[in-house]
Amino acid sequence: MSKTVDTTLLDLDRDPTLEEMKAFFHKHDWSAAKLSEPNSRSEHKNVIMDHIKEVIDAEFKRSAYDKGLHIPSKYYDNKIEETVGKEKTTYQGNPLMELRDGTEDLISDAVYEIIMNHDDILDILDEQFDGDDPDLDKKADSFLHNAVDTMLDVMDYKKIAELLGDMSAEEDFNHKIPNNFRKEDHERRWYHLDTKAPTLPDPEIEELAYSHDPGPEEQAISRIMADEFMRSLDEKDKRILELLTAGYTQSEIADTVGMSNNGGISKRLTKIRNEFIRKTGVKI
Repeated sequence: MSKTVDTTLLDLDRDPTLEEMKAFFHKHDWSAAKLSEPNSRSEHKNVIMDHIKEVIDAEFKRSAYDKGLHIPSKYYDNKIEETVGKEKTTYQGNPLMELRDGTEDLISDAVYEIIMNHDDILDILDEQFDGDDPDLDKKADSFLHNAVDTMLDVMDYKKIAELLGDMSAEEDFNHKIPNNFRKEDHERRWYHLDTKAPTLPDPEIEELAYSHDPGPEEQAISRIMADEFMRSLDEKDKRILELLTAGYTQSEIADTVGMSNNGGISKRLTKIRNEFIRKTGVKI
């Protein structure tokens, strides 16, 4: 049966807001696909699936660590509850954790269905293994290791992890863990630690600026103002903003543009911010 393509965003007579795009891509993300609706699962099924998820997750953590996560996933585990109408959903703020949870749910559901409802598949699998083999557990662990490794390679997990590391957002981190140094790194990159004022450009500034859902005319005016301001900057200031947007630290930017220390970069950013406010009247 063919599924009608959701053209919600394509049919708009204006640019979609960031929140609308988030909702759209979350709805159509394959990693959020389910074999069965969670609310329809029996208690017995949930217990079995949870056990299968634990087995998969142990290997997933090891492989993900090697392929770009670099620190325990608990620092990124950030479950967000959202209520739309009467329906409450829970999802991960960090896309890597959402990918993990969605994949583990999909696999554990499939394994449960095979165990409970497909004796023919179980018979085929049973023929492939010798129950008396003393190394059976070791071979099973090796199989799981290779399967998870291959799955993450197919997903291009390492590249996704690098991209999220370069362009981090507040939603990517577990805010309940004290001394979450990855979160501190994010704040150090995008915010002045003394004032908590965002540096330019903050990846979440657009979300904050457009939270009131502006119309096409207001968005067009904002773009013109931003373009005119960028053209007014000298080449060094433009380069500094480009590097900051690309995720460079202030020290790295200083080295790249030939300045002696990041203090000079900080001063130039403050000057740029103040000039932006003066010319546009927009406070950031």
